[in-house]
Amino acid sequence: MKTLHVVSDIDDRFGGPSKSVPLLCVNLERIGVHAEIAYTKFLPSDRNEILDGSGIGVTAIPLTASRNLYYSRHAAATLQNIISDKRIDLVHIHSMWRHNAWSAFNVARKNGVAHVVSPRSNLYPASLERSRGKKLVMRRLFVDRMVQTAAFVHATEPDEASAVRQAGYKDVPVVTIPNGIYLAEAHQSEAGATSMSATDRNLLFLSRVHPRKGIDILIDAFPQMRAVDPAWKLWIAGPCEDDAYLRRLEAQIQRNGLSDHVKFLGMLRGAEKTDAYLRADLFVLPSYFENFGLSIGEALQSATPVVTTSATPWGRIASEAAGWIVKEGSSDDLGGALAAAARKSPSELRQMGKRGVELAAEYRWDAVATSMAEAYTKHLPRTQSGISRATP
Repeated sequence: MKTLHVVSDIDDRFGGPSKSVPLLCVNLERIGVHAEIAYTKFLPSDRNEILDGSGIGVTAIPLTASRNLYYSRHAAATLQNIISDKRIDLVHIHSMWRHNAWSAFNVARKNGVAHVVSPRSNLYPASLERSRGKKLVMRRLFVDRMVQTAAFVHATEPDEASAVRQAGYKDVPVVTIPNGIYLAEAHQSEAGATSMSATDRNLLFLSRVHPRKGIDILIDAFPQMRAVDPAWKLWIAGPCEDDAYLRRLEAQIQRNGLSDHVKFLGMLRGAEKTDAYLRADLFVLPSYFENFGLSIGEALQSATPVVTTSATPWGRIASEAAGWIVKEGSSDDLGGALAAAARKSPSELRQMGKRGVELAAEYRWDAVATSMAEAYTKHLPRTQSGISRATP
């Protein structure tokens, strides 16, 4: 089977799909399912540590207008060439509202090629409410047809599958397959790659610096942790594309008297990122919603206990005693969990981290790729897939 994966961007700074889609493709290739990637290029240079040296075919479609919509007048022709030249059996669309999704859907349909849609958190109610008017227009233009005619919709967790139905897509098959965790990363650290001190007690946030991630709640909750033990420092790692939002966070930190105790690390890659996980005593991601939360899995896999919200698919963190689950949007709940963690000794937190490693080991990318290949085969007509079963 030959598959084409259409994603908005692949640079590491964009989080989520820019990491999970390349990892899916690399592991599909390993089990005999050919995978190509096409994305919209608007940065002078794109960096993706997973794709470097992977051998995966990657096609950059140059942006020609509207970064918000990722519009390119070259998209349709480029995708047509890939589908024709590579004899693509399936187009997997990892996008919803952008021009590349529209182009991929139209080109696939014109060529009689089946398509799969991964909403990548875009169908949660909270996501649909943002820019609601624009999204209603996009749904009428093409999104509803794209989803309703898909071979299946891929959700990464049960709540996302429910969100697909809640959004009105009642008849299309929905297949739930989680993302995997890149287990090799924890063994690639270089000592001292970040400015985090090994002698402090370190609380790490690592994700996009975005309102959806609950950083404002975290800043208000952090003083409760320091009230238990003032040795704790908060490190906020991740890219931020909204300078105004970053300034609001910095002002909030100053108002809370935390300027000496909260530091921004910016975007971390490779050894720097791994080093941050390994130096952290506790990881926190207080998101309002996540369809997976790759950084949560990476923290667990690095033996770092986690505090996150019930709006992520990681409820087992609490039941496995690998961390704490709190209500999203509540600084009191989050502060209580952080204070409870601060009362734990370093050895107690390390024990929780070890239990997290066991939980993370269940999310292997080879198993994810096999499940995806089986879903492709099951939901595509035999004449399109060309195979009756995925070849492991």
